[in-house]
Amino acid sequence: MIEVLKALEESLSEEIRLERTLLEVGTRKRDALVALDLREVEQATSQEHNLLVALGGSAERRMRRTSDAARLLGLPEAEASVTRVAQRAGEPWSARLLAQAGELRGTLRSVSRVNAANSQLAQQSIGHVQRFFLVLSGQKDEVTYTRRGTGLRPEIRKIMIDQVI
Repeated sequence: MIEVLKALEESLSEEIRLERTLLEVGTRKRDALVALDLREVEQATSQEHNLLVALGGSAERRMRRTSDAARLLGLPEAEASVTRVAQRAGEPWSARLLAQAGELRGTLRSVSRVNAANSQLAQQSIGHVQRFFLVLSGQKDEVTYTRRGTGLRPEIRKIMIDQVI
């Protein structure tokens, strides 16, 4: 039993470490998006991808070890969670596993907030680029509507850009 709980504790530690690294990379990516540093955005995105692949394996190991521990403690498969295992495991495992579960939840919340901010920043950047190209092409970003509700676009001027300004 102790070996299974040790393995669960190790997999939680690994997952926490990977999530913290993902949080650091996400924060770097956010700073790069604000600074419009595309090279750093690309590097951070690549690192995020690699971390997510590693996290998939780590989470799978944690779930498998949680199920093993739950089965050994007599918990039904539907109740197999780190919290329930910790409640049944007794001390010192209970305190250690609950602390790790709380730490993992907190880190996941932070990663989620950084990812949401990065998504908004990326969408905003895309919108700026789209408007930039509309300006360059001479198109207007708006549609004029007639009384019947049909769209009427003003004539679009064609602009040729042939020199650097």
